[in-house]
Amino acid sequence: MTATSNQQIYEAIGALGAEVKGLRRDFERVEKAHADNVEHADRSRKALHERVDRIVEDMGEVATSVAVVVGAVDVLKVEVKDGQAAAAEIKRWKQMGVGAMAASGITASAITSSLWYFWGDLLAWIM
Repeated sequence: MTATSNQQIYEAIGALGAEVKGLRRDFERVEKAHADNVEHADRSRKALHERVDRIVEDMGEVATSVAVVVGAVDVLKVEVKDGQAAAAEIKRWKQMGVGAMAASGITASAITSSLWYFWGDLLAWIM
């Protein structure tokens, strides 16, 4: 074994102390970088959750709009059925009106031809 002096021991202890300080600085830098990365990840996650929340709100609005449209379509179906029934009734009225007009026309023709035929007799009777 070689004899070492106190000076060499102190120098070795000083070198070890410097290395420990260097390791401490390295660890602090790594911890700061890790904290920065965690903070950045938290901000990114927060932004992602905000976007997802907006999408969920939009989908809720879309679902509500679809429900309103479906309800309106159902109401329109009922109104169209009512309108079809009304149109059928109006067609029936029109056909009855055409029939009544035909009957009135035939009656008017009969009265006119009777008046024409008996006009001379009517004038003689009135005078």
